[in-house]
Amino acid sequence: MILVLDFDGVLVDLDIDWAQVRRDVSKAVKQVSSLNAFWEEHYGTEIFEKASRIAERYEQEALRRTRPREDVGAALAGW
Repeated sequence: MILVLDFDGVLVDLDIDWAQVRRDVSKAVKQVSSLNAFWEEHYGTEIFEKASRIAERYEQEALRRTRPREDVGAALAGW
């Protein structure tokens, strides 16, 4: 049997300052008012990759600080 779970919001809650990510992306590549719209519009491009590296730094830092949600241990105990 295989169990597939989404990581963020299911196993952990990543504490990422997305407003700061947006500001950093805006400084690095172009003015961004919505990260979601930016990702969609520029997927597969060079500026998408640059912006993704910025976001990934924030995600990696959040991973170092995060802990499993309280209910994860009990929910996975039967697996």
